[in-house]
This record gives sequence, C-alpha cells and structure tokens, in this order.
Amino acid sequence: MIRKIIHSIVAIPVVYDLAQYVLGGRVVVPKFQKQCEQITFSDGWIVDYAGGTGRARTFFKQISKYLLLDIDMVKIKGFRKKYPNDLVCHADVTCPPITPESADLVMAQSLMHHLTDEQMNAMFDEIPRILKPGGMLLICEPLANSSRYWGRLLWRYDRGSFPKPLDSLLAKVQENHTIIHQETFTVLHDYLIVTATRND
Repeated sequence: MIRKIIHSIVAIPVVYDLAQYVLGGRVVVPKFQKQCEQITFSDGWIVDYAGGTGRARTFFKQISKYLLLDIDMVKIKGFRKKYPNDLVCHADVTCPPITPESADLVMAQSLMHHLTDEQMNAMFDEIPRILKPGGMLLICEPLANSSRYWGRLLWRYDRGSFPKPLDSLLAKVQENHTIIHQETFTVLHDYLIVTATRND
C-alpha cells in the first residue's frame, strides 16, 4: 500500500524530477552531462530511451533531431510541455518503431532496473538495428548491490524491481558494442556510466 502511494506521487513530473535530484541526481546528472557533452556528431538523431521528463535534453541544446521514447504518458505530457518542438513516441524499448540505422546516439538513463532480463535482452537486440554504423550507446544506471543498506532500502520502494549487477550489464553492452568509456561511483546506489560504439 505504501509503495503504491509513493509510486503515484512520484509519477507527477515535478515530483519525479525533484526525487531524482534528492536521491542522487545532484551527483549523477553532472557526471552524465559530462559524457553527453563529449559525444560529437553531425546534426543526427538522438533517441532517448525511457527519457521520462527529458532531463538529458538540455545537454544537447545544439541538436534539433531529438526523439523521446517512453511508455509513461504522464511523463510524456511533462516532456511535451517543456519541449513542444521535439518528437515523442509512446512505445516499448523492447520493440521501438524506429527505422533501421537512423540514430546517431541511443541513450538510456535509469532504465535497466525497470526491465526483466528478457526485456533487457530484447532491448539490447534492437539497439544495434537502429544505430547508424559507428553510432553510439550511452547508459547511466544504478546497480544492484546488496551490501549497501541505503541501496537496499531504496530498491524496496523503487518502481524498478530488477536492478542489474555490474558484470551482467557490461556483458550485454559488449555483445554488440565496443566500450570507449566506463566509470562506476557511489551516491546512495552504486552507479555505472558507459559509452560504447556499435560494432560494424
């Protein structure tokens, strides 16, 4: 009951953004932003997987071709209010209705713990299909770590029920991509940020 109430409150876009900041975003977001700003390409498409209210959109101010993909209509509406000129797609990341080899960058922030292993596998199978040759994948994800009290407590009330350990997540990335940057750090959770290029 308590978990359901928390989820309904956090689903409100303004509350969602605030919760993300308080629960680690003040550290995670600058690190993620740094990686975003180091990615350079021509004015191609960015696909923001489960981008929520579009926190990462401000990191790509010079890019006009931005597509947010999410299954949560509340967050999609919040994104539309802030970025009315960008495209949104109400769809599942396991079967995105996106043209093959059309994206320069696919990014996923705090997504994997909402996916079962089967869903994650399906998502990773699709990413190389939609990336252009040499296209890039950028992931920022809280990790499973049962040794940390605060991490265990937060996972208990998080909407995501499937936190992934570091090794399994990196293994999935490396199936079809070459890692060019990798870092781990701890706030309340352990986190991974990884940038990789599609294997051609």
